[in-house]
Amino acid sequence: MFDSACCKEKMPLYVGIALVGLLLLAGIVKFAVYQGSGGPDVSRFQGVFLTSGQVYFGKLHNVYGRYPYITNIYYLRADQNPQEGKEDGKQPQLSLVKLGNEIHGPEDRMYLNHEHILFWENLKTDSQVSKAITDAISAVPAATGVAQPSAPGATANPQ
Repeated sequence: MFDSACCKEKMPLYVGIALVGLLLLAGIVKFAVYQGSGGPDVSRFQGVFLTSGQVYFGKLHNVYGRYPYITNIYYLRADQNPQEGKEDGKQPQLSLVKLGNEIHGPEDRMYLNHEHILFWENLKTDSQVSKAITDAISAVPAATGVAQPSAPGATANPQ
């Protein structure tokens, strides 16, 4: 009826097949978790914080590649009156500036070395920065590419 010699000979084969199946299943689960929870939310804007101290806002792409890139790029600029000293305790006015009108004329795509990204985060859709960028995108004709977002505490300068 039951041949134990036959089963003993095939046991390493069965164990090997089971281990390969488990490893394959673990790999699929790890890939799904890694891809599903670790990437930018494509429906929102991201803040990208660099080792240089600069912060950029926009849509982050290829986040796990060697050279991730940002589109719809904005950055903060602190506007402070030179007559006002830092001693008076006044906070500088922050401006949200659309990248692209600088003297060197960059396009709306910035490639970053992943080693210089400290961290990135998805922005809330109701944040001042997200609202300002969304308003700027909807207010500017597609042909110009110049945006002037406005939100409480964050103004825009197309420079």
